[in-house]
Amino acid sequence: MPFGPSPEHISHVETQINSALSQDLDLQDTQKANLRVTQLWLRVVIWKLRLRLGHLVEESYQHSVTFRYPIDIAKELMLSTRDLPASSFKVHGVGMTEKLFDIASALVDVLARIPITTTSKNGVVVGSLPVNDLSYLRALIQKSPSGDTIYDDLLERHIQQTIPSLATRPPMTMQ
Repeated sequence: MPFGPSPEHISHVETQINSALSQDLDLQDTQKANLRVTQLWLRVVIWKLRLRLGHLVEESYQHSVTFRYPIDIAKELMLSTRDLPASSFKVHGVGMTEKLFDIASALVDVLARIPITTTSKNGVVVGSLPVNDLSYLRALIQKSPSGDTIYDDLLERHIQQTIPSLATRPPMTMQ
């Protein structure tokens, strides 16, 4: 008997999450921030489940089953929320900060293990660097409740342990 939900069941849940928000909804900024971040965070939760169950692959037409998917999620978060004021995130409290932290942590994990290219096969630059999306996420975290006092330090430690070249502060040493 297999452990955990089947790949088909996970895909069904993912489809439900992806179709939950309509593009033509007239929402306030606070609603946009909450719904968009929550939807993308749920995608990370599903990705982590697939990772634990061994359902991820190197390449697929379905990006959500690849090891690189958090890169797409982070980019989508940046593109869909960059015009929103910081107050639209803050109002949701530390729960919002935790979701942003989870997305950023998944991105750090992927950036540590997968070579990142910024050009296509014909040498044309395509989009921003994933590290820029990480910087955007980190700035959001720092502006969110408990972000600058707790979660940014946790993210910095995670970066120091997985991708030291991206760390913004030297590692703390034990006295």
